[in-house]
Amino acid sequence: MPRGGAESILLPPEENDPLFRVGAEVRRSVLEEARALHEKAAAAAATSCPWRDGGEAGDSGALPSFVARRVDAACSRSLPDFGEELLPGSDEGAEAIYVTEPPLFSATESRSVIDMAEEYFSATNGGNWTTLKSGRFDIAGFWIKDVPAVHSWFKEALRTRLLPSLESNFPSFVGEAGDGVNDLVVDNAYVFRYTPETGRRTDVHTDSGCLSFTIALNGRDEYEGGGTWYEGLVEEEDGKSVIVMEEGAVSFRPGGIRHRGESVTGGVRYVIGGFVAHRRRFEAVRMLCALGFEKVGAGDLTGAADVFRVAVSLSPRFDAAYINLADVLGKLGRQAEAAEVLRRVTGGVNPRSGEAWFSLGDLLRQGEASGGADLEGAAQCFDRCLEIDGRDAEAMAGHGAICSARRDQEGERRWYERVVKNEETNRGTAASAYCNLGVLLDEERQRNGGGEDMIEREIDMYRKALDCDPESYSTHFSLGAACAEGGRWEEAAVAFRDAVGRAKEGDNEDIDRALAALYKAGLMSINNEAKKQAEAGKAPASQIEMMAKITGIMGEKNFSRFRQNMAKKK
Repeated sequence: MPRGGAESILLPPEENDPLFRVGAEVRRSVLEEARALHEKAAAAAATSCPWRDGGEAGDSGALPSFVARRVDAACSRSLPDFGEELLPGSDEGAEAIYVTEPPLFSATESRSVIDMAEEYFSATNGGNWTTLKSGRFDIAGFWIKDVPAVHSWFKEALRTRLLPSLESNFPSFVGEAGDGVNDLVVDNAYVFRYTPETGRRTDVHTDSGCLSFTIALNGRDEYEGGGTWYEGLVEEEDGKSVIVMEEGAVSFRPGGIRHRGESVTGGVRYVIGGFVAHRRRFEAVRMLCALGFEKVGAGDLTGAADVFRVAVSLSPRFDAAYINLADVLGKLGRQAEAAEVLRRVTGGVNPRSGEAWFSLGDLLRQGEASGGADLEGAAQCFDRCLEIDGRDAEAMAGHGAICSARRDQEGERRWYERVVKNEETNRGTAASAYCNLGVLLDEERQRNGGGEDMIEREIDMYRKALDCDPESYSTHFSLGAACAEGGRWEEAAVAFRDAVGRAKEGDNEDIDRALAALYKAGLMSINNEAKKQAEAGKAPASQIEMMAKITGIMGEKNFSRFRQNMAKKK
């Protein structure tokens, strides 16, 4: 498995490499589409956040002072667009992230923004914040344009302080064309409210803007954890590679630097995130990636692959373009090509990309890259993920799946236990791990024997899985089966009925399987009740009463379908 440094990549000329070959006409066409997308996005941003209503940009006094943090050379050379202008560094890296010190906004002003948001949601939504999708997570937050009082404050802050600060830190990019700072538009801006429940560690990502800023709205004494990790951040003397800001402080940076938000483990953290574009500067690679995603959503996978190939050719050190191309090739059934594209990333473009290592490992594990599973190669990939990030829960789960394929049940159990004990594990991955632990307990009980205690542990695993993902058909069904094994028929019936409700529409085999199990559990529950009544000297229920009970347990629609199924079999 190649693991060369950042200089080992040699991207072959486009015309000589079928992985990245795109015809001249296709190239011209997709670039035109991407430029049109840029113009549309810039116009929409200018409309949604018209900061120039208050006049042209200009500082309201002396610009703030900044503490500059450096990223290493590999990071400084990997931006998707305008890398040499945004990070004009050297072999030692470049100054990339500028944090205001002292804070740009006072504690009073910062708190007023929080208060405006809380008052708005108290008046309009019973005090409950709306939620926004951030990667795999739903986080309490809102688009600034949707809350009038915050929007008004924000536009003035942009005009007088935020945009002038961007111009002072990135003068070559901002002032290169047209009206300079007055051509900047805010593509998106949000206020987020992070708690331990919603403020989990994000995936490593880049932002949807050539420039970005983050505003810390409350003090570090109000929450625990938090902060932003940056790939390639040159550590200070304190050894910290995560930037945590004081109340009112702002960080400014190129949006193309890979980063992630760290977990909030206590309290509440309020943050503003803003993504900025230049309406006269065409961010070709970022717009190509956005165009590629649009084509994927529209089902045009072949077109999306061509778009990502052009992105690779324009920015051969930007790893996300390769990873996006590999993902599309996989969807097209061309897994061997997808694996080769990923090897370009892991072998040189960005050997620190956990996403590329994981995707390659998953292809090797499933045997989709070569027609047969390469479990040892997959394990090496997942090991590399964990070297990069020791808390990578997906890589741990990948190791669990490898152990399952090798029938190493003890190894599988150890890996899945690591997944569920990992505080950074997302709910979907945790749900799958808990469910697998339940299945392992069931297999052990079937193999070696086990009593009520083992069934109780198995049931507990499925319930924990459902706490993380309550919509899983397979987990509800497994819970029902475990309850049935323990003679807990009423609980089994509830679980099987929940499974019926979670089956995918049109998946008749799963639905009918759960209906049959539900009917049996319902009958057994009724029979147990009848025995108790008989022991108490009560008369048995009539047939009509029995039918009413089984209908009540199953639900009228479910019972009707079950009876139709039985009639077809006669």
